[in-house]
Amino acid sequence: MTPSEAASILFTLETFVRACDKARLDYFLTEASLMGAVRHHGLIPWDDDIDVAMSARQWREIRDVLGNIRGFELYAPGDSQWKFYMTSAKAFPDKPFKFPNLDIFFYEEDATHIWAVTKGLKHDLVFSKKDIFPLQPRPFEHLVVPVPCNLDLVVHRSHDMHECVTPEYVHKTNTNFYFGGRISVHCRVLYDVYPFVF
Repeated sequence: MTPSEAASILFTLETFVRACDKARLDYFLTEASLMGAVRHHGLIPWDDDIDVAMSARQWREIRDVLGNIRGFELYAPGDSQWKFYMTSAKAFPDKPFKFPNLDIFFYEEDATHIWAVTKGLKHDLVFSKKDIFPLQPRPFEHLVVPVPCNLDLVVHRSHDMHECVTPEYVHKTNTNFYFGGRISVHCRVLYDVYPFVF
């Protein structure tokens, strides 16, 4: 991402956090954004979106709150993740949403577990509620955002903390990332290049 795009996605996250907190909507970081919160206290330097999980039970309230923020748009399809972005963001010629954007993945829950219901979530989100709740505050760039309480289990189930891997998908171009296959290196190779906090 360019510095301008990074500033836009962080302003989008800040707006999202402020709106959700005011409306008492539950959310927490997931996927690469959760890894970024743990490993970088912010965006993974080579990532280009933000991923949050929200309760499917609140979808109407989420739509009503996020769909009515001046200067922002909410793309809310019925069969995949929702996307929240600035009205001034870059439009795709062949897609109904814009870049950069914040992805919203939905989960359902029962008395003991939560599980993903959104198509497109890379790693199956099925966790014991005691590993997610109560949510804990975690630094993310200039913000403090909620994350699952059992970070070790949640992050390590889908990521190796010390392995830095190219993304599977490039949101900026809306394409799969093919560069002779995904590249993976031990993160220590990048310690002098990018900030790490662990």
